Amino acid sequence: MIRTLALMALLSLAAIPARAADRAWCVYGNTTVESWDDAQMRTRYGSGACRLGGGSDARKFLEQNFGGTGKKCSC
Repeated sequence: MIRTLALMALLSLAAIPARAADRAWCVYGNTTVESWDDAQMRTRYGSGACRLGGGSDARKFLEQNFGGTGKKCSC
């Protein structure tokens, strides 16, 4: 019974698509992916954050253009 429930939980997690709202950001000199919008990021990080872009797949954008998340960037 427990194994069945665990398997069902794992399968349901696998079906969750990537969040379309994720955006690529430069925060205090390092790349990151956040789902916050511009106003929320300004409130959270002030002028220490800027949006880098990325289209529909922010992680892929950062990998191709900056080498991934946590890499150096500038606003």
